[in-house]
Amino acid sequence: MKKMIPLAILIVLAATGTLLYYFYPSSPEEFYTTDEAKELINEVYPEAKVDVVQEIVKVTDYHAFVPFISEDNYMGASFWEWKNHKWKLTIVKNSLLPKIWRIDKEDPEEAYIVWNIHPAMETDKLGIYMHRPRHYYEMEEVEHYEPQFQFEEIYSLKEHTYGAKQIPAEWAITLKNYYRLEEVDYLREFITGNAHMRIGWYPLNEAERRDVTRRGILSEKWHL
Repeated sequence: MKKMIPLAILIVLAATGTLLYYFYPSSPEEFYTTDEAKELINEVYPEAKVDVVQEIVKVTDYHAFVPFISEDNYMGASFWEWKNHKWKLTIVKNSLLPKIWRIDKEDPEEAYIVWNIHPAMETDKLGIYMHRPRHYYEMEEVEHYEPQFQFEEIYSLKEHTYGAKQIPAEWAITLKNYYRLEEVDYLREFITGNAHMRIGWYPLNEAERRDVTRRGILSEKWHL
């Protein structure tokens, strides 16, 4: 019995050490090379048929955005996270029109606009906007008025077909304040959209004209 007690203690210590190793935060190791990333994506998700990894984009120390071109000439991307002492492939998209990558699901400031636009779209710039029309509503028998606002960001596609840009701070603050005022779950609404808030994108040509035939709304399943 006396011999079993030290053994039990050793087992508990070993188990505790293992748990601490896997769940205690650690500094990320160097990310894979483009060739290694290509091999891993195709191994985990063969449907991607990655032909060329365009670049390794570290958006934070713990997150990487890896755009690629497939054998079928699609412009896709993969998303990686440093977790449990290793780089893990979390999402693969075979094609990537503008989306939002929410790194911290409890904070809209920790979100990135990501895209990989096919050259066939023949556009030089990408416009992302957040719009809310003015509206009236009644709460507890008191009428309220909220003015219209629109924020807009333009990103160049001349150098790269892809990009990962952190959502503008003004957007995130507005979303937080707006949904806190409305007393709703702003994260759920931020994902799904509502009758008053719209987030979308549109391509622009050289003359700075919007191509309305190709614009998209991001407020319906626009998140990754």
